[in-house]
Amino acid sequence: MTRGGKQRPAEHPSEVWLFDEEGRDLGFVAAPDAMNLAAERELDLVRLDHMSSPPRFALAHAAARAADAARTARVAAGTAKPPKELRLRVATGAGDVETKRKQAEGLLAAGHRVKLRVELDPRKRSDPGPARALVEALIKSLAAVGAPEGKLFNEKGAVSVVVAPR
Repeated sequence: MTRGGKQRPAEHPSEVWLFDEEGRDLGFVAAPDAMNLAAERELDLVRLDHMSSPPRFALAHAAARAADAARTARVAAGTAKPPKELRLRVATGAGDVETKRKQAEGLLAAGHRVKLRVELDPRKRSDPGPARALVEALIKSLAAVGAPEGKLFNEKGAVSVVVAPR
């Protein structure tokens, strides 16, 4: 007992919530029985959750489980990269638009996703037509190296699209 009459949680739980190697729920099992079952199957008893009561454990090969977790983390890290963003305005000159197109082409060729963002003139935000036309023209000119991931979308005074490499 601690001060105030509250009980401390047991360091070693008497009962665990157990899952087998395929992820099927085996229910609540006495801790010694779970350890015996793991030894019988020549598997490790791996703790899944530190906060649940009773704690959740799974029968698994610890090395395989660690490899799966590492693979999942690598995949998640790879998809979490934000795209490179190129900003233009509707009033941007043709030479500067061509420069941005070449930058986008280079980034797509290098394997990066590119977000094309054409900002609207603050006085003409009610008409996104010219911005949409500019983005669509850029998409057509980049068709050889990239394709849009989705539709054009409006965001806070701009028209944007994310282009992924082919």
